[in-house]
Amino acid sequence: MKPKRKVVVQEEQAVETAAPRPIGKRSMFETICILLICLLGAARVFIFSASFPFFNNVDEQTHLDQVVKYSQGILPQGLDNFNDEAARLSATWGSPEYFLKPEDYQGKPFGQPIWTMSSEMSSLVATQGTGEYLGRPSIESVQPPLYYAVAGIWYDFGKLMHLQGGILLYWIRFLNIILAGILVWIAYLFAVRFFPSSRFMRYGLPFLIAFVPQDIYYGIDNDVLSPILFGIAFYCLMDIYLSSDKGFRYYLLAGLAIAAAMLTKVTNFPILFVLGIVVLLKLRQQAAGREAVVRLKSMGVLVAASFAPIALWAIRNYTVMNSFSAQEQYNMYAGWTSKSFTEMWNHPIFTWQGLSGFWNELFESYWRGEFVWHGVRLSWHSVDLFYSLSSLALLIVGVIMFRRSVKEEGAVVNRMATITVVLGFLMLCAMSMHYDFGQWASPSKAKPFFDGGRLIIGTMIPFFALYLSGLEYVFSKIKLKVILPVMLLLIVGVVTYSEFAMSTGAFASNWNLFHMH
Repeated sequence: MKPKRKVVVQEEQAVETAAPRPIGKRSMFETICILLICLLGAARVFIFSASFPFFNNVDEQTHLDQVVKYSQGILPQGLDNFNDEAARLSATWGSPEYFLKPEDYQGKPFGQPIWTMSSEMSSLVATQGTGEYLGRPSIESVQPPLYYAVAGIWYDFGKLMHLQGGILLYWIRFLNIILAGILVWIAYLFAVRFFPSSRFMRYGLPFLIAFVPQDIYYGIDNDVLSPILFGIAFYCLMDIYLSSDKGFRYYLLAGLAIAAAMLTKVTNFPILFVLGIVVLLKLRQQAAGREAVVRLKSMGVLVAASFAPIALWAIRNYTVMNSFSAQEQYNMYAGWTSKSFTEMWNHPIFTWQGLSGFWNELFESYWRGEFVWHGVRLSWHSVDLFYSLSSLALLIVGVIMFRRSVKEEGAVVNRMATITVVLGFLMLCAMSMHYDFGQWASPSKAKPFFDGGRLIIGTMIPFFALYLSGLEYVFSKIKLKVILPVMLLLIVGVVTYSEFAMSTGAFASNWNLFHMH
């Protein structure tokens, strides 16, 4: 005879009531906090993008030229000259303050904003400057199309609202305000998905990214889309690797995100390595029968969606410009030539001075950007030292964590983030070694390095996730994890203060939005 089973309804209800909230589930309070952080990041971008006048030293005029051309449906046919509309905007609304000191431009025709001149003088200055721009090649013509297509649509929308002149130019920049808010939200979703048990990561990652003083967001620049698209692609690839097989739509989305990242900036190339690693690891996972077939088809969809759009653009370039990447035309204009395999190894990167200088400049500009003011880089030596040393230290910690056998999702993501950052660094090393830069100013024979952090800024979300994970790991080892929020606030406070202090010249500029009428 079977024993009579007891059913205690009240106990079962108590167990259900006591069941913990699923890890990663958002509370209303948390959602409101993250939205506020998004708004803070967007507000910061507005303040600085409105304060800096046109046109910054990171080729802002040529990026503008591509935006205008794409808005008119004009695709690059080679290293094309400036468009009439872009040339006139560049000649009319530019400030000399990025490159010249006040004594070099005061009292000269270009030494005051055009809207403060008489109509005759403003017309003369604009006409003369426009003619000079029309004779220049637009060097960003060789760049992939996605940012310019998006910004071109945004530019047309501004025209529909009857925006003109300098206000219309600032309207293009203000697209970055939206992109900055989106990036912060994606960083939060990334932390929730892969570091669900760490409140520090869930709040810290979006908070830090909202205040990273990267100045690409203060100008017209195709780099601004890279962190979003690279971040989405990296998220999807990690999710695919760590999850059971998803629907084909998800693989299609992941592939299109990868393609979009590559069609924004060629230097987002490390995402293709991540794709290859994930596909190989996923195919190695044990599967049998129908499951193996479905997985193989899923990987096929992922790879096809990643490469098909890239291939179409490359074929278009070859048909129009006789070059898959169109880079050859830029190289000819700049005077760059490829080195032989033997010559490549005779490079200063293989000296301590060359390697340390390359690393320092790369990660200093990765954090704060590359703007100059009156011909001098906007930087503070002590803060730059923090950027380069802390990045190196926490990347080393990432390698240490990489070797640990922890199988938590966050640990797996940190390993792949470490690989991604190292791949980005090695890619720029290889590019630096490959070229003889001739008489070009930057990179140059004297300083033959692709050391602009914006070139690999697409890795922002995985990099800062690794950065904060390393910080959390170190402080947990020394039993001081409780002060992590204080450390993060201190970092954000220092970098924000330094950014405002270095930008006082831009705030006072007579050419910026706040002085425009």
